[in-house]
Amino acid sequence: MPLEIREALTESDALRIATIERDAYLPNPFNPILFPGPLPDDALQRRAAELVRNKNANPINTKWFTVVDTDIVPGDVPGGEGMISFAQWVIIYNNPPTKPGKEGGETKEATTQKRETFPWANAAACDALFGGLAKLREEIMGSRNHIYFSYLQTDPKHERRGAGGMLLKACVEEGERLGLPVLLTSSPAGRPLYVRNGFTDVKKFELDFAQWGLDKVQEVWAMIREPQ
Repeated sequence: MPLEIREALTESDALRIATIERDAYLPNPFNPILFPGPLPDDALQRRAAELVRNKNANPINTKWFTVVDTDIVPGDVPGGEGMISFAQWVIIYNNPPTKPGKEGGETKEATTQKRETFPWANAAACDALFGGLAKLREEIMGSRNHIYFSYLQTDPKHERRGAGGMLLKACVEEGERLGLPVLLTSSPAGRPLYVRNGFTDVKKFELDFAQWGLDKVQEVWAMIREPQ
């Protein structure tokens, strides 16, 4: 089945992205602690709206790309026109280039996008995890201009087809074109993909969930790929 990379632009895309994200995180043992619920009927719509708000806050430097299976008939998958994988990256110019290009280099970009704390989330656990990772990214990059590869999710029914690698390659190519390092944070499961694509470990973040009744430690690697 042929796969194509496309830019995601519509609110329908955002709803499909939120659905993929939900399905990808279902097996995650930390998810019931981070988002204990109960989830309202419109939880996906509200998450999709949050994604759109974050993108619209800086539409030039926030990139949304998807992989589409062109053999999927529109309507077989609600929203997204056959979308099976999604990635977002943000071009962060803390020190704008002297000669800004068409990519919006004149804009001073914040290092993080605001994440809404929904009523069904565990605010303390989310702040410890997502806030901790945001601080780690800022500690690593400081004032360096870079690309933050912030999301990569694949529909579990379409894993191991190369969609994630296609999206990562597109981000790496943009980093090469702009002469910028690419920073990301990875779970243990995703780390081999990033290592194969030239990323190296910078620092490991650990969060002990015992304080919320789960005898597990979440491990996240901050990884970077410098332009070649």
